[in-house]
Formats: sequence, structure tokens, C-alpha cells
Amino acid sequence: VDRKTAFALDAVLVELAFTVGPALIALLLAVGSPAIAFGAPFFFTLIAVPTFLVSPALRYWKHEPHGERHLLGPLREGRLVAVYATTFLITASLGLLEIGYPGFAAQAGSAPLAGVLLAVNSVGSAVGGLAFGALHWRLAPPRQLPRILGLMALPLALQATIGHAGALGLVAFFAGLCIAPALTVVTMLVSTYAPARYATEAFTWATTCIVGGIGAGNALGGLLLERFGASIVFGASATVALLAAACGLVLTALRRPAA
Repeated sequence: VDRKTAFALDAVLVELAFTVGPALIALLLAVGSPAIAFGAPFFFTLIAVPTFLVSPALRYWKHEPHGERHLLGPLREGRLVAVYATTFLITASLGLLEIGYPGFAAQAGSAPLAGVLLAVNSVGSAVGGLAFGALHWRLAPPRQLPRILGLMALPLALQATIGHAGALGLVAFFAGLCIAPALTVVTMLVSTYAPARYATEAFTWATTCIVGGIGAGNALGGLLLERFGASIVFGASATVALLAAACGLVLTALRRPAA
């Protein structure tokens, strides 16, 4: 329970960073210069290192004795591979969403609307993450994941049918409710399935899938937006979320390999 709550708070903080960060950059561009805006990420990275070092986080680090290792590391665990594939598809869906909102705003002739829609979606994710972390679920995480992703796909698909900015803003909130819970569950699964000696590599692969998925979704979203418009991008986001749900179902069928 404590681990689930911690991972849920982590997902909420990530959403907060993605909401506050762009807003801060816009503010720095408005009152300062591009050089100041470019310097802001360096500044925050610089203060993050000593902040981590003086925090109590390192006290909980347990050094594992060296054991037999394999070139593929955590990729030998089939369930982890399924989690990584699911994570990639989840974030690809979100990458498409990040293109869909600006595309809708451009078609509506109101560029600032993009930031509003993205912020509303992030607020929905934060609310969903806080609620998920506070509630107790009887279902095991592998069974939770496809259900959460199936629920997430519904408002994502509904967005493809909306042409009014206010209505889209409302649905964007509900489209975000399941984002942080989904990311929380996949993080829990990585921590559960990863052998102790491969823990660092396992989470590195998870981060790679997150970044790669968002990038792939952005790239695909850009192509779809240029050719077909924002509605198709929203539809593609929902489709990829459903693919992620299908991939998540594989986890319930996989078993831990024999040692």
C-alpha cells in the first residue's frame, strides 16, 4: 500500500512538472528572453543534484551482493517485457494527445487554447493519481492495468467527436483521470517483477520506454494532424490506449520463469 501511494504521488508530481514547467517557460519568455528560458532547465537540474544528496532517499538504498548476470539483464523476464511494451503504448497514446490539443486549438484559431487543454488534462491526471493512491483496490495490479486503460480509452475516443472548445475541455479532464493511475501501476509492476540485481536497469528500460513512447506518439501525431486533422489524432490516441490495454492483458497469462 505504501509503495502504491508513493508511486501515485510520483506520477502526480510528474504531471505537476509537465503543467508548471511550460507555464514557467512561457512566463520567462514574456518577461525575459529566450536565453533565460533556456537557462531555466539547467538551473533546476543543477539544484536537483544537491537536493537529492541531502534528502533521506539514500538511506533506504540497499546494496545487493554481486550475483550472476546476463547480457539481456531484466529483458529475460517475460512479464517485464510485457510491462515495457504496455508502457511504450501508454505514453505513445499520451504523445498523440499532446499533438491533438494544439492541433484542435490551431483549427479553432486560438493558439493559447492548447495550453489550457493540456493543463486541464494534467489536472485530471493529478486528481486521478491522488484518488488512486488513497483508495484500496482488491484486484491485483496486473488485473487493474487493462481495466484502467480501457476506461482511459473511452474519453480519448469521445474527444474525436467534439468540435466545441468548452466541451473538449470538460472531456479532457476525464481523459486525464486514468493517466497517473496507469503509470502508477506499470511502475509498481516494474518494481515487483525486476530481480533485485537488475533493479537499476529495469527502471532505466522503463524510462526509455516512456520517453520513446512519447516521442513516437508526437511524431505520429504530427503526421496525422497535417494530413487529417485533430479528430484523427484523438482517435489514434484512443486506439493506441486500447492496444496498451490488450498488451496489459498478456500480463495475466504470463508466469515467472523457472530460476
